[in-house]
Amino acid sequence: MQKPSRKDKMKIKLYMVTYKGHKRLEPTLTSIFDSDLTSHDYEINIINNHSDIRLPQQFESRVNVLHNVLRPDWSSGHLSRNWNQALINGFGSLTDPLCDVVVCTQDDSIFRKDWVSKLSDLHANYSFVQNGHGDQFHSYLPEAVRKVGIWDERFCGLSRQAADYFWRCVMYNIEGSTIQDPIHHRVLNPIFPKDIEKSRGWLVDPDVRQIDAVHDNSPHGNNEISAKLMAAKYPFEPFPWTIDKIRNRPAKTLIPNFITYPYFEKDVYNLREKGYIL
Repeated sequence: MQKPSRKDKMKIKLYMVTYKGHKRLEPTLTSIFDSDLTSHDYEINIINNHSDIRLPQQFESRVNVLHNVLRPDWSSGHLSRNWNQALINGFGSLTDPLCDVVVCTQDDSIFRKDWVSKLSDLHANYSFVQNGHGDQFHSYLPEAVRKVGIWDERFCGLSRQAADYFWRCVMYNIEGSTIQDPIHHRVLNPIFPKDIEKSRGWLVDPDVRQIDAVHDNSPHGNNEISAKLMAAKYPFEPFPWTIDKIRNRPAKTLIPNFITYPYFEKDVYNLREKGYIL
């Protein structure tokens, strides 16, 4: 598939992660269905990570709910795995993709009414588009995944998985990524270079979040594990980003990377050069 243009009717698969998101699902889904997404060929999938899910009745026939039934309710984190599930289920193949665009989001995101037309314009220049707060909203063309790879599932909590993936966008797709996450001091090719606040809220509202969201404060040490993994992967803490860090970005990580889904990752560019064990 070629890069979509604003004039084209795109095939979009959207994946929303939820965990006991009763209060969050209705306003988020309402904002999506009230947007210009409905003028495209679209599919909305909810990745559900808890047995207690109450989907608003008006949306039951309009979305697909994908239940992670083998995941225990007391499990927290694993967003990297969810985002990989979305990419694999969405594209199917990186060389013969099932759709034009895969959009990943969380269940407390309020979408702008014209977010798809804006996103289409951005994807004319960038294969990876991030907006909002951290991994609140991130959108892919297949080329982005071929250049950067998938998310590192060794980040098993709710922290640093985005820091790792966004930094690899700097390493492997610096010209093809637009990232506006100033709260975490991560900005790359901003939509409006002189107005970062406007940039970060261009597609979703980054300030209407966390109604009753679950934070990763579990006793399982997930955040500590993620912090140690980040320190092991890179010669310096890639947070916050600086001009010097970006200029001196490494060609690969310090420790080996591992193929998790060979049938999908086989089409990622330069795996050996990126330090993957093949």
